[in-house]
Amino acid sequence: MIYNELAATRPDILYLLGQPIWFFDSRNLSQQAERRPLLFNQNGHIILNFGRIHVMGEELADDGTPMPKPTAQQVEALDILQQIAERHQLRLRTELGDLTFFNNFALLHARDSFRDTPEATRWIVRLWLKNKPTAWPLPRALKSGNDCVFDDSTDELWDIVPLPRVLFTLRDKFGP
Repeated sequence: MIYNELAATRPDILYLLGQPIWFFDSRNLSQQAERRPLLFNQNGHIILNFGRIHVMGEELADDGTPMPKPTAQQVEALDILQQIAERHQLRLRTELGDLTFFNNFALLHARDSFRDTPEATRWIVRLWLKNKPTAWPLPRALKSGNDCVFDDSTDELWDIVPLPRVLFTLRDKFGP
């Protein structure tokens, strides 16, 4: 839906998203931040893969240097992309005990803000799964990070030690 609307109304943004001009922080999946497209067409699969915070220049790169800020044109593209995504959003109503699985390369996703209270605490656990026979072939720019996560030659590390809770409003962290 997002791709089709951009193709019909703002093909210039599709072009911009597909250019290798976006500085992207790999979050330690590669040696350094890199320039890459955010939008890919890989074997007929449209892949729009990014987290806004990782392209906005708000974080330090893996090597500790400041990330470059996007241009005004890039920020406009992200703003329009977010507006379209919000218009077409599907809200999942989850209940206690629900699990949600999706292909991270097939759809954009976000979480609403949530404030823990003594009566209600939300725990989100990230679990990366890959079914190799059915996994989408990835473009080179995404393959290296994916390979690092799913490298069968490394020992598994299950980090089950409780870590301190980090409180922030997701909209403040990831929104425009």
